[in-house]
Amino acid sequence: MEFEKFVENVKETIKDYLPMEYIKTHKRLFKTVIEKSLTLRTEDIYERMFRHVFTPILERVSLPKEEHKYIMSFYIRGLMGIVAEWLKNDCSDEVDHVVAIIQRCVGYSGKE
Repeated sequence: MEFEKFVENVKETIKDYLPMEYIKTHKRLFKTVIEKSLTLRTEDIYERMFRHVFTPILERVSLPKEEHKYIMSFYIRGLMGIVAEWLKNDCSDEVDHVVAIIQRCVGYSGKE
């Protein structure tokens, strides 16, 4: 039950914290960020995002604290993998379609 609460919270934050239209508009920049992730220290950015965005969500549900870093690593890298694939295809799919894929991956069916 607690994991379902977590998934619901992640689903609610997707559009707020993953600005797909902005990424599409600035796809050249985002392609560079993904290709040069080691040089640009994106891991540091993910760590800050984890600390400021996802930690509060995880603290609201009763998932074991020692699992937080693994759960969020899975979600962040999964989300970035989808974005990277979308960018690789020159953002040819509609934003709503990609967001729907992300929502399905985090367990959101769209049925409230």
